[in-house]
Amino acid sequence: MTPEEMERCLRHADLPVIVRVQYNAVVLSLRTLGDDELQDASRIVREALGV
Repeated sequence: MTPEEMERCLRHADLPVIVRVQYNAVVLSLRTLGDDELQDASRIVREALGV
């Protein structure tokens, strides 16, 4: 999966996770997430990766 495909997948998740692609890597700013959102974001990223 390319970083762009991962970004698209995360943006279209049931709870959108907004990331940026920088230097061919997916970057998530944890400062944008509240404590109550971190667990959901983690689940969504794992699902996108198929883990």
